Amino acid sequence: MKKCFILAAVLVLALCGCGNRNNNNNQPEETAQTVGQEAAAALQPVYVLSDKLGTRFLLQEHFNDAVEPQPKAGLENYKYVIYDDKYYPVSFKGVQLGNREKDSGRDTYYNFDNLSGWVYAMEQGRLLENPEDEYDAIWGAALLVDENYKNSAKILELKNRENGATKIVALSQELNKAFVNKYGRKIVSSCASAVFGDNSEFQLVNVQFENKGDDALGVSALVENGEIKAVKEFPAKYDEMSTWRVDDEGEFYGLWAHLVVLENGVLTLYTSNSGEESANYQSYVLEGDKLVEGDISASYYHFPDDSFDMEGQDDTGTAQCDMQQIWKQIEKMPLDEEAENESSFSIEPNRISYELGVYQHRDREIMSFYEDPATFRVFDVYNYVNIYDDEIQSESHQIKEYLFRDGKLTGCELQNELVNYKIAYFSDNDLVVVDEQGQETSFFWNGERMEKRD
Repeated sequence: MKKCFILAAVLVLALCGCGNRNNNNNQPEETAQTVGQEAAAALQPVYVLSDKLGTRFLLQEHFNDAVEPQPKAGLENYKYVIYDDKYYPVSFKGVQLGNREKDSGRDTYYNFDNLSGWVYAMEQGRLLENPEDEYDAIWGAALLVDENYKNSAKILELKNRENGATKIVALSQELNKAFVNKYGRKIVSSCASAVFGDNSEFQLVNVQFENKGDDALGVSALVENGEIKAVKEFPAKYDEMSTWRVDDEGEFYGLWAHLVVLENGVLTLYTSNSGEESANYQSYVLEGDKLVEGDISASYYHFPDDSFDMEGQDDTGTAQCDMQQIWKQIEKMPLDEEAENESSFSIEPNRISYELGVYQHRDREIMSFYEDPATFRVFDVYNYVNIYDDEIQSESHQIKEYLFRDGKLTGCELQNELVNYKIAYFSDNDLVVVDEQGQETSFFWNGERMEKRD
């Protein structure tokens, strides 16, 4: 109904011609790389924590309260994050001091704004474009790299990944037998966590063997064309509750490659190993018949936090905006008070809306968008259309922008990309604007401003 009235108004306009707590090795280092000829130096990649939907990223660092934080040389040269085998352009935004009083001690998206470090933001869009529900989020870390790394590193597609999900692949009988022969133990479980190569000739596999007394053994291995090429052994003392990780119940999870890169002839496996309390990230390279730890690692502590309440989070994973206060302070439009008594009137965690009348139709939607821990950006869309005898007699429309900071609402200039539009409505969380010809353009909130969708 609302959209029909908006489009009717557009037709009239057209006719009238109206116009680090973690162990992240996060010190930027330049590493010279040469193969035959000298290549450009690249900053060492580092792991970064993502916010809920993947619009901002935090390179964590603890700061001394007595000293003003100064960015280390080179931080502004990181230009991309890698996530799910893709490069995404980002820009350096500066320091985040965090909030020690609210910090839950967890390296998670819902504690993102309370952590300290250096912030990067997506230049366009977000990693998770279409969350399926309130629990859908970016739970894993991303890898932050510079332009030189992007130019020299080839990402090898993970063939067992589909729509961001990893498919576990069973090992062949011949390969299982090869592991039994190599270690002289029966196998408890085995699988391939990564499959890559032009012809899927490479696998990263994890094998758990039967215990010998209380001696447990898990092995992660790189396999090429069905032959064991390099291994990383994880011997441990068996404990039915916690053998390799806390609360693993004696099961070996092994290494899971989230990224495989070939850079100047060097194969690097970027792996994760997650448990009940934390997620560990570690790069591995080949040395002879061994997989050895590389220079890039991070550990994120995410032990379940009783203070976390999913219902208390908005779609950025941060505290909801006080929409009651916004409604009290925002400029009133005709019949706002009457609208409060109508069934169409609704105040939700980040939205206020109502619709009134048919031939004298009014609709208003007010939405808030997270900007920083103390600030929300508020957009107010109002449309009025008076129709008599199937003709529009009068109408008015407005798009207004506000800042809601520390409980106070203040007006501000509408961003430039929106000033030439008079008619708009919200579709889910997108702001849809309509020009005089009826052409619709969608804008989404990128964490700092409304950005046009491609």
